[in-house]
Amino acid sequence: RALAVQVLGDEFRNFANHLAQIGSNSPLVIVAGGRLIAKRKIDPSTLTTLQEFRSTIFNRLLEEVDIRGPRFVIDPPRPILELIAALGPVDVENQQFQESAHVFLGDPVDEILATIDALASNGIITPRPKPVRVIPDVLSDYILEERCISAGGQSTRYADRVYEQFGAHSLKELMRNLAELDWRRGQAGETGLNLLNGIWTDIHERFRAGDEYVRHSILSDLAGTAIYQPDNVIALIKAAIDDPVQVDPSGEWSHYRVGQEYVLSTLPNLLEATAYHPDPLKESVTTLWELAKRGGDRASIDGAAKSVLKRLASWHRFGNPALNFAMLVQAIRLTRRDDAFTSDFTPFTLINQILERDGQYSEWRDDDTYSVGGFGLNYAAVGPVRESALDYLEFALAGNGAPALCVIPIMGSLLHNFLTRMGRERTADEDEWQNRERERCLNALVHRYGEPARALLKAKIYDALRSATAISCPEPLRQSATAALAEIAVNDAVAIVDAICTAEHDLPLLSEDFTETGWERRITELMIKGRSSLERLTAGAADQARFTLDQTSACLEVSVKTGGFHRFMLAFSDCPDYLAEMADQLITHPQAGEMIGHLSSVLSSIHGADPAAFRQRAFSALESGAVHVIRAAANNLRVFEGATEEDIAVIQAYGGYPDPVAKRGAIFAIT
Repeated sequence: RALAVQVLGDEFRNFANHLAQIGSNSPLVIVAGGRLIAKRKIDPSTLTTLQEFRSTIFNRLLEEVDIRGPRFVIDPPRPILELIAALGPVDVENQQFQESAHVFLGDPVDEILATIDALASNGIITPRPKPVRVIPDVLSDYILEERCISAGGQSTRYADRVYEQFGAHSLKELMRNLAELDWRRGQAGETGLNLLNGIWTDIHERFRAGDEYVRHSILSDLAGTAIYQPDNVIALIKAAIDDPVQVDPSGEWSHYRVGQEYVLSTLPNLLEATAYHPDPLKESVTTLWELAKRGGDRASIDGAAKSVLKRLASWHRFGNPALNFAMLVQAIRLTRRDDAFTSDFTPFTLINQILERDGQYSEWRDDDTYSVGGFGLNYAAVGPVRESALDYLEFALAGNGAPALCVIPIMGSLLHNFLTRMGRERTADEDEWQNRERERCLNALVHRYGEPARALLKAKIYDALRSATAISCPEPLRQSATAALAEIAVNDAVAIVDAICTAEHDLPLLSEDFTETGWERRITELMIKGRSSLERLTAGAADQARFTLDQTSACLEVSVKTGGFHRFMLAFSDCPDYLAEMADQLITHPQAGEMIGHLSSVLSSIHGADPAAFRQRAFSALESGAVHVIRAAANNLRVFEGATEEDIAVIQAYGGYPDPVAKRGAIFAIT
């Protein structure tokens, strides 16, 4: 607009102000109008409504382009232009299009293509062989609207006629264009048109009658329509879930059928589009959540659903913070579901996305240019959403169950000073609000540690506070975290859980002068402290083993990683009674199938301390046929030095056992 004002002077300035009053904000329309005003082809004072403005501008623009005359084989070429507006961008080289266009227009294919080339030479459509469309897009929209809707606001049934002829092979582009037209009329307050009612009725009938391939094709073709017609798309999604495709395994060619999973694989992308509308947001998020938790034969379905949920909650360069707040509300609602904390993917995964400190975008600038980059957040806009998310985290942290445990790693990650995305420089304003969030999280964690809580919760809080002493945190925060840790009392139960959960890489990096010796000393001290606490807390190998396994099971029940368990067992290499009790209790433990890795760690310590005892257990496992024990032992067949005939006998026995994991362990030991 500024450039046009500079070129056209006061007359266009008055015209631009007039457009602002009647509601037009399209730069392309404004420039087109400016050209016609400059040529004295229209009088802006006569245009009192946006509809009058659009009609006058585009009709005069079409006159300017001059699309009639002997150079067009089909004269006038308006029917072809209208068809391209309905289907564009369309591959006019496609045989199905050519056959349908011949029937639809009643003209030979060579004449249709020659007319298309003539229109392209006029600059009103793009040239083939690339997909052809009317340019600019606003002109295409106008041409399609004029053909589909009469002056009285009634459907001309042109949309139905195009659908009947082209819907079988050009449904994707046709439905996107028609749905956008229908939506735009609704946005302008014009209701009751029902432009697509007949088309949707036919699509629903085809969908219900189709197999998985037909359903997949229909849903895929509606990807661009879902943002404009969410209600109809939601109805199809419900039908896809409630009325699944049934494959008779005894039927002919049944082993070539892909079944219901193939239909469900199209749903996440459709639900991402429908979720942008307030009314279907809750239903869209719920369906995505159920798909994410579903699993099934095609792991890509739940993975795609998880990715969509995370995208909806994250920040977008041209997004509206209202959507992020709506996703926060949905995440809080999901925490009340029975399946909220049955895996690593929890509602707090979405809240973690909301609390990201910057964003990343990737987009096509044109047909040949793909652009990626990072962007900062405008805290004035996103601050209320972030503060609401932190309010809820503090509320959840006050509990003692799975939600509180999910809060701690999110708050812990906010303490750190990570690099921005794509090398973008952080501003002073960003540093200011991020430091406020760090201070708030640190204070919340310190306060919660001082309140009554189970050992697991306190151990994870302690670990988060310890991580705040890393060099990746701002210096004032490191000092505050160090001072807080000095005031914290770590009881024996917390020290034991801390040892079970803390792997070497979980310890914070305290200096750029890193040495492997220093790192090893710190993890060794942590494990020795855990062992001393266990021996102080309870006497007797059996009770000590039971307490250790109780705490380990508690971690697994809430998906807390036990990365330090292996090192913790190595700390007891000189306690054969404790290791024997650990092995015996693990073998008979109710969660033995889920704790093969833990049993493997115990057997590793036994093998290092007493090879003869390990060999005896390895042979006993083969005799009993206990699969989980065999596999745990198979992971520890390797002998690092001083191998004996007895060691070789064990490896040979496992190499001949009919279990792939046992054979793999034997092969690794031999190698």
